[in-house]
Order: sequence, then structure tokens, then C-alpha cells
Amino acid sequence: VTYAFFSCGEETPQEKVWERLLTTAALGPKIVCASRGAKGCIAYASGEFYVQQAVPVEHMADTMGAGDALLTAFLVGYLSRKKKGKQQAKSNGNAQYGNNRPLCGFFKIFIHKVTSILNKCICL
Repeated sequence: VTYAFFSCGEETPQEKVWERLLTTAALGPKIVCASRGAKGCIAYASGEFYVQQAVPVEHMADTMGAGDALLTAFLVGYLSRKKKGKQQAKSNGNAQYGNNRPLCGFFKIFIHKVTSILNKCICL
């Protein structure tokens, strides 16, 4: 397993989520992400935690599939960026380019896109 996702629910204290992320990461996944409902999500990768609060939504139609949308948006965005980095590395002659880029910028972009997708999918 390279990427692991799970739901912790918004009632789970942040420290407990961190503990679950660390425990899961110790089993081998490179990136572990926990959704927390209205509290957003927390990811762990490369020894760093990435915390993103959810954007408030005024009219929630249905949350069915929100976690699925989160992990799908992440995987599509992350793998697309990773592929683009490898293609650029080949043209630059740097085979490590796609693997050593900092994740922080990616997570900022990822959360923005996920927020946009979820707002379109579950809001009236």
C-alpha cells in the first residue's frame, strides 16, 4: 500500500488522528490521509503533518461520497503532478526531480481543488 486513506470523523481529537496517521505510516504507506468531516483533513508524508481545515458550507445537500471524492481528487492530482515531474525530469536530465519535490505546495493545491470539487458536488 503506497497511499492510505481513512475517516476519523470530526469528533476525534487531533492528537488521536496524528497517532493513527503515524501508526499507519509505520506500516509502509508513503502518504496517509485522514478525513475529519467538517474539520477538514490531516495528511502525513515524509515526516510532516499537513493540516487543512474544511471550508464552511452553508447549504449541505448530502455528504454521501465526500470521503471518496477526497481520496479520488488527491490521487488524480498527486499522480498527475508526479507524472508531470518525471516527464520534466527526463527533459532536464534529472531522474530524481519527480520524487524529491516538497509536498507542502502540492497539498495546498490539492486542498483547493478538493474544496472546489466538494462544493460543486454536495451543495445546493
